[in-house]
Amino acid sequence: MILAARKPDEEMEALAQALNDRGVSASWVHLDTLDEDSARKAAASVMGQFGVFDVLINNAASMRAGDSVEEQDISEVKSVFETNVVGTWNVTQKFIPLLIKSERGRIVNTSSQGGLVGIPTISAYTASKHGVIGLTKSAAMEYAREGIRINVLAPGTCDTPMVAGAAQDSPEHMRQVIDAIPLGRMGKVAEIASTVLWMCSRGAGLLVGQVVAVDGGYTTV
Repeated sequence: MILAARKPDEEMEALAQALNDRGVSASWVHLDTLDEDSARKAAASVMGQFGVFDVLINNAASMRAGDSVEEQDISEVKSVFETNVVGTWNVTQKFIPLLIKSERGRIVNTSSQGGLVGIPTISAYTASKHGVIGLTKSAAMEYAREGIRINVLAPGTCDTPMVAGAAQDSPEHMRQVIDAIPLGRMGKVAEIASTVLWMCSRGAGLLVGQVVAVDGGYTTV
């Protein structure tokens, strides 16, 4: 497993070590998803270390909440789109040649339940996550004959530190969010991770250009 982020070196070292301590072979590379040179260097580093690359998970994201379309600052809209769409595009573009060489490449791009429906006060986020789905579907059609399966994960509200912070700030709003989930609870990180593993497995060999919603039924229509 190769971790990639623009976080401080010591933080990435600690995360990689924690995984290794649990029996998962992990290393890390620095990667700023919005920097083309950084993405190229990360791809070269991966090939230099391992000589083969099979799976890419694009998971970097940014969100601005609390403003209507009318109130949203355009500079913030651009920032959200750059991280969520342009960043995904950039990393995918630089790693595609590696995946073609492997002849069994898989890409999972992370969208959101907000990429499937409209959600008020986070319009920039929902629009950008719709964009991730559009990018995924187009790329999937372009590279399927190269043996690369590209799909998109659309997770719902999950029990993460970010959500925990939001719940602490606005418990009533979080109660409403959970009440809107047919299953009646938030998702667990392990449930999202296991879905990604399946999407990358041989058992999902016909999964191409599809959106897999893991949201407790929130987007069911």
